[in-house]
Amino acid sequence: MTTGQPDPGKIRRAVKVLKGVLAPIGAGVAGAATAESQEWARTAIDQLGAVL
Repeated sequence: MTTGQPDPGKIRRAVKVLKGVLAPIGAGVAGAATAESQEWARTAIDQLGAVL
């Protein structure tokens, strides 16, 4: 079922999950992470944080 308004709680939780997935890449923890992918992940995390 769909609603007219998005659920802010669900959106916040989804953003937290995405940030959690991207954080290791941004920190360079993932073994195959290149400088470009690290920068992309950091930018994505920053932008996700700015949304909320």
